[in-house]
Amino acid sequence: MSLTACMPTPQKVNEAIGRGQLSQAVEMLQKMLNEDAEITTRKLDRLLLALELSHHFNLDVADDLFDGLNQDAQYVILRWYMNIYLTASEEAMKTEHFEEARLIWRRHEKVRALSLPDFQEAVPVQGIIDLREAEYLAKRGDTKLGKEKFVQARTKLTSKQPFDRVQQYAFRKLVSEVEEALK
Repeated sequence: MSLTACMPTPQKVNEAIGRGQLSQAVEMLQKMLNEDAEITTRKLDRLLLALELSHHFNLDVADDLFDGLNQDAQYVILRWYMNIYLTASEEAMKTEHFEEARLIWRRHEKVRALSLPDFQEAVPVQGIIDLREAEYLAKRGDTKLGKEKFVQARTKLTSKQPFDRVQQYAFRKLVSEVEEALK
């Protein structure tokens, strides 16, 4: 009996997702990724998307998948995993629940730190959350609290590079807009 006969396949993972059995799908996907099963990037992306679109999907499922992978496999899905948390955090910010956005991202940082302790974000997300809250407060006319949040954002965003050199255009533009609104 060959070992490949016991190896889960993308089709079996997809079927488990379709049945709403995400824990089973996660276990099979972990086994495939940890044991270097042959799976194309396209198939993996489709499985991760199917998992994400399941009505039963939540951040716990993403954490379970990520935690059960060896370090090499974690790097394979790291972009997807971070995007799950970025999306959840962004949704909280859109509904002006900034503390919830912070909690979501802190949860991600804790899980990520256990598996990838040396990983560094290109742009500290906690600083972006503070910057968005400063923008929200400025629009509401609460400039005192807005300035406090802006200072917090500046501190977090300058931990790695000068604040006026935030590289991504959208954030650079947001910095100048918030700064102008708080004057």
